[in-house]
Amino acid sequence: MKIGNCSEMSENGQCIHLMGSVVLNEGGCGCVSMIRDCKLCAWGNSIEILSSTIKSYNTEDKGKLNTVVEFECWELEPIDF
Repeated sequence: MKIGNCSEMSENGQCIHLMGSVVLNEGGCGCVSMIRDCKLCAWGNSIEILSSTIKSYNTEDKGKLNTVVEFECWELEPIDF
């Protein structure tokens, strides 16, 4: 993952799960798939898996570029998948 504000990149792999949602704030105004605070710039960043966009990738799709999932990102960018 890469932080949009300061471009810090995770040294270790990060795993996000559709079923592992986290409450965005104490007021309960929404849920996201991951929240990560940056050590360098102290920004709170989050990413959400858009469940309605998940599609399978089958053998017929071999060699084609297909969208398999979409994310809604708030200053947290997946850089490797």
